[in-house]
Amino acid sequence: MQKKENYIENEIVWQKNIPKNSCRKLERATLIKKALLGKKVLDVGCGVGRLAKMLSDQGREVYGIDVETSFLKKAPVSIRGQLVRGSGQNLPFISNVFDTVVMEEVIEHLQHPSVAVQECHRVLKPEGHLILSTPNARVYYAIRFLLHYNFPYDHVREYTLAELRSLLMGTFKNVCIEGLNPYLPKFLCRSFPGFGIVLLASSKKLRDSITRSNS
Repeated sequence: MQKKENYIENEIVWQKNIPKNSCRKLERATLIKKALLGKKVLDVGCGVGRLAKMLSDQGREVYGIDVETSFLKKAPVSIRGQLVRGSGQNLPFISNVFDTVVMEEVIEHLQHPSVAVQECHRVLKPEGHLILSTPNARVYYAIRFLLHYNFPYDHVREYTLAELRSLLMGTFKNVCIEGLNPYLPKFLCRSFPGFGIVLLASSKKLRDSITRSNS
């Protein structure tokens, strides 16, 4: 229990103080840019609501969900009423309601990731987008090997580029994955996303998938 409490507190502090020029700074900026394409946004695994607050400040109708009450209690007061406690594997929202669903480094924490992806697909409107980021398993393995340090302790599973694509293609029919790495040229990560410290996937809900599911 103490280990989990320490993790929660460290995560709250981190979300308040993301280092400049870090991969997470680049990741969040990219997520926000893509999420702003939709008017109604769901942040799955919203944590303390930093990303949701940024999107709300940009005029978007934003909702968030997280399993940790400790996170939600630390959310900005202005959006706290738009955040609910719950699981990304069983979203308490009706179908076909969101323009964009965002999952910022959440999928690696889940016991049933394919169920979460299906739930995101369900609550998206036709032509809506899932924007999902997750650590690159190959890069994290190399970092652990070089540093002789097993971090972070709470990941259920990390994904390579091929594994992430396979996970998403089980539900979405068009998936685009890019690599994010502030220490390498952008053109290199665009051409070879496997060099990214973080993998960022964009998936679109096609209209014909609605027809098939209702037939």
